[in-house]
Amino acid sequence: MKAILVFASVALFYPLTVRAEEDFFASVEVELDETSEDSSRFLYRGYVRQYLKVGIAPPKAESNVQRYTRGVNGIRSEGFLELSGNLTPQIGWQLSAKTELDWVQWQQGEQQWGLTDTQLWLRDAYVDLNYGKNWLRVGHQVLAWGESESLAITDVLSSKDLREPGQAELEDTREALPAISMATITSFGTLTSVATFAANANRYAEQGEEFYRLSPSCLPPCIESYKKTYKQWEVAVKWDYSAAGSDLMLMAAEVNDNEQQLGGYTQSGPVFYQPRSRVLGASFTKVLSQWLLRSELANSWSDRWTGLGILGNGQEPEGSDAVLSKVQELRGMLGVDYGGLEDVLLAYEFTLVKLRDDGEIRTYCGHFFSARHSAMNNRLSNQLWLISMRMAEMKVLRWSLEYDMSDNLQLGASVALYEGDEESYFERYFAANDVANLSIKYSF
Repeated sequence: MKAILVFASVALFYPLTVRAEEDFFASVEVELDETSEDSSRFLYRGYVRQYLKVGIAPPKAESNVQRYTRGVNGIRSEGFLELSGNLTPQIGWQLSAKTELDWVQWQQGEQQWGLTDTQLWLRDAYVDLNYGKNWLRVGHQVLAWGESESLAITDVLSSKDLREPGQAELEDTREALPAISMATITSFGTLTSVATFAANANRYAEQGEEFYRLSPSCLPPCIESYKKTYKQWEVAVKWDYSAAGSDLMLMAAEVNDNEQQLGGYTQSGPVFYQPRSRVLGASFTKVLSQWLLRSELANSWSDRWTGLGILGNGQEPEGSDAVLSKVQELRGMLGVDYGGLEDVLLAYEFTLVKLRDDGEIRTYCGHFFSARHSAMNNRLSNQLWLISMRMAEMKVLRWSLEYDMSDNLQLGASVALYEGDEESYFERYFAANDVANLSIKYSF
């Protein structure tokens, strides 16, 4: 199956001619928004989307996934609505929310049809204030930092939706958090500072879903729980500077790690917590004709609890087996994008993660490649996406196709194929979770 997918993707990309562009962004189309002179202008946009998810192969028997054979493993309806406007020329606002409705569920090999789950999330809910060269945003917002498309390096603020790994772009997985962000533009660059409170961690698959990370060790009546962080506030600051086709960013942050760690067990099941981390990082990009060079680096320090113990007050586990580890983590990325082919954008990243845990050093390398082709005046887009992450012990090959039938109606299809490292946890439980997705989306 994987060989067939690669061959089909190459066949779609092959009949392309090479054309030298004068500039890397020469083919980028920009739509100018003709803003009304009325400062109280009210705007809205949204979409409804219907997904059909088909499991290509039977899941691994050890995973305890309730779907025992290939077949439909999900029918999901999504809705999104965004409202925005201006109270005055200096004060704006935005409010958006997203909902999901699931219509299929598997129980012990049997399909159950009907409304099985509903979820509603607040996305943006903020007020903007512009005064001179200063900008202030207060409320629920998405904060996207960094350059890497495959690894969170300096992107330490917004949590991510990781329920279906590798089936969506990084920008589509980021979730909003309550924050106050302020930016000041100077002749020496832009200084941005952020403060958050009670932000969420990454969202993972739940019991019964195909990528439930504790399967099969935590099954009903086992219940996982999450310890509230003892410091709910987070702070971060970054400085951006641009000159002569180059962009430099320096950042520092003290945050609760969005990647939750196992801290101990109660009688009900495992308890997870978010380590407190201090992060220093930087990124640099440079445009050279049709090439875009990207790099990113961050170092973090955190205290993590290991061993089996019951979490007590604050964040410290109780019990003789609990051990506090001083962990230093270095993350880096080197990447390159190439736009010299007609209607094609190529991208590659090499990532490195180096963990130092009380003197023990572990190193993980990763690779990311994507090729995107646009045709029919950008109405048709075709993308091949490959990621290999040794830290997660997995490889994902994804192909997606989107076609805009009109300004409002879009059809989509994608295939995601998984493979785990030899004898890894991912290979044993999740490598057979290959999926094909079909979608139809109406925007307004």
